[in-house]
Amino acid sequence: MQVIMFSLDKNLFIVGTEARARVQEWKVGKDKLWILIPDKRVIKEEIEPGVWLISSGGRNKFRQWQNLFRIARRLSAENQITEITSQDPFFLSLLSWLVRQSGQVWEIQLHGDYFSSSYYRDHHRWRYLLLSFLLLRADRVRVVGQRVAESVKKRGVQEGRLVTRPVSIPVSQETNALVREKKTFVFLGRLDPVKNLCWLIEVFADVVTVDPGCRLWLVGSGPEKNKLEKLIVQKRLENNVQLLGWVQNPQDYLQKATALLFPSLSEGYGRVVMEARAIGCPVIMADVGVSGYEVLPSPDVHILPWQKQKWVELIKQYAG
Repeated sequence: MQVIMFSLDKNLFIVGTEARARVQEWKVGKDKLWILIPDKRVIKEEIEPGVWLISSGGRNKFRQWQNLFRIARRLSAENQITEITSQDPFFLSLLSWLVRQSGQVWEIQLHGDYFSSSYYRDHHRWRYLLLSFLLLRADRVRVVGQRVAESVKKRGVQEGRLVTRPVSIPVSQETNALVREKKTFVFLGRLDPVKNLCWLIEVFADVVTVDPGCRLWLVGSGPEKNKLEKLIVQKRLENNVQLLGWVQNPQDYLQKATALLFPSLSEGYGRVVMEARAIGCPVIMADVGVSGYEVLPSPDVHILPWQKQKWVELIKQYAG
């Protein structure tokens, strides 16, 4: 099997990252794998035997995607490509659909849940419509969790075209002597509007009013960073809420935290929740992603509606 994969994950360029480590998993069952990424740089590197990482080059997104189109067509002409897959379900999936040739299996990967709630329909309608169009034309739709599988079935994706393949969760086993920091909570993920972090800061402001010793770590990077910084200052939470940015080993924070806070408005899976449970970190989360499917309510897993007071009371309870 010879496969072209379109991806947006630029961590693949960095040796030692988790994304790079997953290459071995992707390679299973494939003789050759070409991973194509839009980027200003021009890179072609064989990162594993039979696995090439290729970036497009180009000063803007239009040029980058134009170059990716040419690269993919050339690879198809020079090799016996059997499958084309896209990790991004929107424009890269559109590009992969346009590149696809007769006899090649075309796959869309869904790492997010775009249909169970109204979030994407209301806030990213053009993406919502594009994905609705592409889903019905894909030979195969790969999802990461049961919630997404159920939602795409309702959109007309038949069982025979659907593959559920959870993301593997590599977790350190050195947690026996773990001592968690008291009154310290963590969010781990991309700083994006769908993660509902402005609302979480509002929640935490109420918590701090009652218990000034509580702390919140926001671990990750993304487009909401500046907005969150301003809100932290506005709420006078500089001593309580820390924006820690992207880190190489985020699991370290899960091991130390009192609990993971996961207030997302929409999730396809929620890998960080699975990582937290694997090392025994309690979770307070919204009813998204793995909740109710791969993760069920328990003494250390709390699935709450987006009601501020319920979150405030439970965080205070964990703070002790």
